[in-house]
Amino acid sequence: MSMTCIILRKCVDCGLEAYTTEDLEKFSANSASKYGRQKICKECYNTKKRKYWKTPEANKRKQVTKRRFDLRRIFFQGKRIALKENPRKNICEECGRKYPDELRYQTSVHHDIYDPADPLAHTKELCNSCHCLGDRNPKRKYSERIRKGRLPKAEGNR
Repeated sequence: MSMTCIILRKCVDCGLEAYTTEDLEKFSANSASKYGRQKICKECYNTKKRKYWKTPEANKRKQVTKRRFDLRRIFFQGKRIALKENPRKNICEECGRKYPDELRYQTSVHHDIYDPADPLAHTKELCNSCHCLGDRNPKRKYSERIRKGRLPKAEGNR
């Protein structure tokens, strides 16, 4: 009687075959695939990814992401605009909370009045919770919300 080995996975690029569960460890994980592994080995997968990230298409993608999340950009009249320097100081002007510099986007630049000539005119830097509360009910002042017990007073850093 001849024994036939069942091939669990075979790399579509290099032809590497996996016969046991230990051999499957050489293939990239993918829970949606058969045996929880992709049809490409880790070595070929990594080689493909390295080649991709050196292409002009990947560089363009990196630049778009970098520009989108640049701290010098603010949202102004439905558009993202770039400023010469970062307008954020990471301190909320309403409640006084301070955020460390490594925590990005904990504060928002809020425009009371939009001035097309100067995007930073009539702005306040608010933490996300104060900005959300102010947008929901702009007629009520922040101090009124504190008096009614809706917001705790900030005691330095949190």
